Amino acid sequence: YDEIMERAANPRDIWGIPMGFADLDRNTGGGQPGELWIIAGDPGLGKTAWLLQIAANMAKTHAGVLYELEMKGHTLARRMIATESGVTTRAMRTGRVKEEDYAPIISAVEKIDALPIYLSDSTHWTTQQIRADLLRLMTDKPIKWFAVDYLMLLGDKVGRDDDEIRRTDEITKALRGIAKDLNIFGLVIHSKTKAGIGTKPSLAQLRGSGQMAYHADVVIFMNQHIPDREGDKVDPNIRTVTLEKFREGDGDKYFELVKMPGLPKLGDLIRRTVKL
Repeated sequence: YDEIMERAANPRDIWGIPMGFADLDRNTGGGQPGELWIIAGDPGLGKTAWLLQIAANMAKTHAGVLYELEMKGHTLARRMIATESGVTTRAMRTGRVKEEDYAPIISAVEKIDALPIYLSDSTHWTTQQIRADLLRLMTDKPIKWFAVDYLMLLGDKVGRDDDEIRRTDEITKALRGIAKDLNIFGLVIHSKTKAGIGTKPSLAQLRGSGQMAYHADVVIFMNQHIPDREGDKVDPNIRTVTLEKFREGDGDKYFELVKMPGLPKLGDLIRRTVKL
């Protein structure tokens, strides 16, 4: 009752943590404390890049922690600078930066440096260690979210090392417990089964245990562009995003993002009806 009255006194479309993408925020209300969301999809579509953008956007209003098990922090920083400045990562890596690029690069560095994102690029994290690390950080920092890239690289050992079904079940359950017990928002990148790559999204395509879909509050799939009509041309720069599981949602289930040329960046695309 108190929550209902409080919200009624100050109604707004985004009542969670804003993630900076119009369709995502409008349909979900933002990242919700106590919830675990899974982002899965085909390889090579930019799931990590999207996660990094979401993290930077969330940090504009709420402090959080990114556990990056796949890439070095140096690489992530370069990608964030490219996304913010519009200067390509290739230009930075080759040293072919134009004179007019320095001002936006400096501005991007200053903005990113001010964001309350706490980053670890260690490859040795387990869910138990993440819980302990978050509790430590939360003693003196207002941590409201955490993100993991990606689930299969976590070092939890459950039974036989090759027991992927049981292992993914226990890891997802532990991550959900962290979000719920600490009352913070959790976001994790995962992969699809080999059989699911290139096909229309479904919860059965999550790699590992079928129980993962039950542990997660929201499951989001990123796929290569799915045209409006059968026979239409596939646009390689468009990503179709599907809210395949959404417990409290009554908005649109599908929306589209566009890959920015030369940048590790995705942007909002004008919504269209997507037939699946």
